[in-house]
Amino acid sequence: MSNHTNIQDFFFKNYKAFVRFAESYVLERATAEDIVQDMFVNYLETKDKPIIRTSLKAYFISSIKYRCLNYQRDKKIQDKHDILYIEAILNSKDPELFTDKFINDAVQQAINELPGEMGKVFQLRFFQEKNYAEVAEILNISKNTVKTQLLRGKKKLKESLIQLSRLNFFSF
Repeated sequence: MSNHTNIQDFFFKNYKAFVRFAESYVLERATAEDIVQDMFVNYLETKDKPIIRTSLKAYFISSIKYRCLNYQRDKKIQDKHDILYIEAILNSKDPELFTDKFINDAVQQAINELPGEMGKVFQLRFFQEKNYAEVAEILNISKNTVKTQLLRGKKKLKESLIQLSRLNFFSF
């Protein structure tokens, strides 16, 4: 029996444990499976095998851990990108510049879920493109109340949309 076959047998024997370990980091079964499989394929394709000073199992676990940490780092970067994109939509004077219908729909849905007056302020300001004075007049509130509602609303929207992003709601 060749060394290659022994490694494959070892891998398949430990596959479920490796996936469970990866899943504890990435919290998604499919992603965990991808990480484990990619790590194994990469190991098999590497011509100059690393010198393993621990057990093969410890080496694989360590490799999986670092791949999971890299995935988390990349995911955080993507989440930050999503948040910046959302903030740009909310701060833009011309929402038509943003052509991603899925993102715009998610923002619209989040705005619709804002409580009472806050939602109305957002609708008037961002979708009907009213200025602060116009919003205040329409809703019979002060300009400062409009500003306060917008600040609080942006915070709530950001939290809402970050949660959607964490659920892989956004795909660019």
